[in-house]
Amino acid sequence: MIFAKEKGLSLRGYSFEMGMNDIFAEKPEDYITQILIAADSQNQQKSCANLE
Repeated sequence: MIFAKEKGLSLRGYSFEMGMNDIFAEKPEDYITQILIAADSQNQQKSCANLE
């Protein structure tokens, strides 16, 4: 949430999580997870609001 706010992003919709190396990771600290989250630029939202 902090990263999104600092970058001027607004999170939306659902997120998706996928293990990148779950077959090969021997310890929890070796596990790599890719997380995808849809986001809109707050500048883009302001522009769209002006069009309505």
